[in-house]
Amino acid sequence: MRSLTAAVPELYGRREAYNVREKGSDAVRTNFAAHMVSEPFARLARHPRMVQPVMDLFDEEVYMHQFKINGKMAFEGDVWQWHQDYGTGSTTT
Repeated sequence: MRSLTAAVPELYGRREAYNVREKGSDAVRTNFAAHMVSEPFARLARHPRMVQPVMDLFDEEVYMHQFKINGKMAFEGDVWQWHQDYGTGSTTT
């Protein structure tokens, strides 16, 4: 956790599209794809204790679909509206 926490300021300091900032502020609201640019987050995303249970469940290779760090501080910045990142998608037969 220390290495992940220590990596965040450098990530947030970058002026890149993957850092979404608060409206009218320099504060980062969300960081996308930290595992692509940060060694500590890359290690986390590929750690066997994270990946192997999913591979065991699906019985196949897996890939990272989305990796994000929500950095919004409590009581500051724009509100997070209630939402669902992924639909549950049901099928009928």
